[in-house]
Amino acid sequence: MDLTRRILCFILYSGLTVLAEATLPGHSTGIASSSASTPVTTPTSTTPSFPSTPPPIVYKWLYGLVSPDWNDMNCSLPAATDSDMDPLERWEQLKVEDAWNAAVDNWNTKGNDGATQFSQSFGSFFEYTETLFCENLADNDGCSNLQVKCDEFNHPAGYMIVLSMIWLERQYLGINSAITAGSNAVSEQLSDMLGTFAPLKEEGLSVDNIILDIISLGFSLSMSPMWNKVFKESKLVATKINNKDLANELGTVKDWVNPLVTQSITILKDTNTAAGTQLANEEALDTAIGTMSDQWQSGLNDSVGAIFNGSSDSIDLLYNTIKDGKFFSFNGVASDYDLQKYVETALYAYLIPQAWSLADEGPFILDTGSDCVDGKASPSEQYAYRWFSTDDVTDPWYCYDNKAYYLVAAEAKKYKNSDGSSGGINHGFFNLPGADKLDGSAYGGITVKNIINGTLNGYFSNGEKNGWAAADTSDETTIDDIFYNGITTSGVFTLPVCGAIEAWTNWHYYSTGARDKTDNYPCN
Repeated sequence: MDLTRRILCFILYSGLTVLAEATLPGHSTGIASSSASTPVTTPTSTTPSFPSTPPPIVYKWLYGLVSPDWNDMNCSLPAATDSDMDPLERWEQLKVEDAWNAAVDNWNTKGNDGATQFSQSFGSFFEYTETLFCENLADNDGCSNLQVKCDEFNHPAGYMIVLSMIWLERQYLGINSAITAGSNAVSEQLSDMLGTFAPLKEEGLSVDNIILDIISLGFSLSMSPMWNKVFKESKLVATKINNKDLANELGTVKDWVNPLVTQSITILKDTNTAAGTQLANEEALDTAIGTMSDQWQSGLNDSVGAIFNGSSDSIDLLYNTIKDGKFFSFNGVASDYDLQKYVETALYAYLIPQAWSLADEGPFILDTGSDCVDGKASPSEQYAYRWFSTDDVTDPWYCYDNKAYYLVAAEAKKYKNSDGSSGGINHGFFNLPGADKLDGSAYGGITVKNIINGTLNGYFSNGEKNGWAAADTSDETTIDDIFYNGITTSGVFTLPVCGAIEAWTNWHYYSTGARDKTDNYPCN
């Protein structure tokens, strides 16, 4: 390959150099002058220099002309065996796109007979002796052998395609395991979670109010970062990052991740109604979370079946997912533990605010109206004395656009007078139960700053009005936002936002029985 490249470079640039020299201003063209007395002008400019190698597009075109077809190549080529070579270069040198098109043509004309699976047709076309059933999300489907070798195929391009398909299904298996592990971890911590965030709510949380929303949005919140993590392990991405030659690397990965997430969400929503009926009948929250996990895994399994079903749209999605060597070589497989954290984060992002609301804590984001000082919320002593029941209420703060906000509770708390007798009511805002535990070390890594930031994203997106809708996963913009912002996407956290006087007034009327709760209690 290197010799071919050098020969092509020599031929191309030798010709270009001769052409350039022949057309320089004042250079003799070899045509007789009309006047013998006219002197020949000697050029004063120097011969332009050309790069030692042609631009990639020129080289690719020339290489395509002189290199053998994909089905004339064998496994002795460096591109077939050198795992250190750039995956994109291997993909192009082995002419994998041509091999893919040939295999698709074979599927459309011969393989799609109703009895042969799409992946099975590809395996047979490239003379792979193992029977592939990548459509099935299982360890024993013939599509999980990452140790497959080039010489098990008739040509290296087929090896690259099938190994990419195997890697893809292996990643689906890892995500499937992460869903199980993550939901189990949350279920095991439910008792602790309820005791921490809803200590006064003896009857627990309402399944109807929580789990139905988690099915689609929660699935997106976990799937997007999981696929992002998977692609970041690809040697193609790692190579581009290290060489700093992928100008919009993050945007590129988004374009790979989002179609996979969108496909799964579309499939999941087709079964959402049936799942909702089942979940609404579950008595225990931990059982409901298990059922939700089953729905996520069912949607994932159907996604695998869909991407390998051989339809025109699925073929396009599959090719765009693996093309250029993205799934041919990985630095490693993202661990189940790494992936399960995203599942836990998605679940706790729903459970914690709901626990506060259902325990009647009156959670809200307090807008102080004051600027942050040196990047920190610094309310005046007068403000703090009037509105914060204790000094530690100032702990859960966040600066958003250099304005100070707090995560607090507006519930009437009884306290004892200095003489020990039962007292009246403290009129200041309180800490929410468990807010001091949200430091990123537990509960899916969620922090106070996540909750305030995400809530304010929704609040300002809604024109500084409360009552915005949950994020709509059928909207492409939402999927983009989830990729970039995760749980701080507008519509994930929906706590109300308002100033101290508005919150106190609504709390006062409600706590004294003068009025019912406002729709966005304690805010308007």
